[in-house]
Amino acid sequence: MPPPGERPAPPGRALTEKQAIEAVRAQPEVAEWLRAFTGDLAERPRFTVEPEHGPVYVIHVYEDVPDPSGGGHTATLGWFEVDKRTGEVTRVEI
Repeated sequence: MPPPGERPAPPGRALTEKQAIEAVRAQPEVAEWLRAFTGDLAERPRFTVEPEHGPVYVIHVYEDVPDPSGGGHTATLGWFEVDKRTGEVTRVEI
């Protein structure tokens, strides 16, 4: 059985981007981080799947931080690779 947050793809099929994001969201550190985003902050967390990386999805997990002047910046929680066949999630340093 895969560890929590890892969902193997059906035989012969790869995980979808949506399934990969859900596997990252289920990681304990990400789930804990997401609990901080309630009320007006609920729209700030972002999960971006980077362009093609072969057998893995590379997912950037970050927060959009608005600025009262209309600008803003992002604050990265981390980068994660998700194996397209097994659903194994690995935190990576970029």
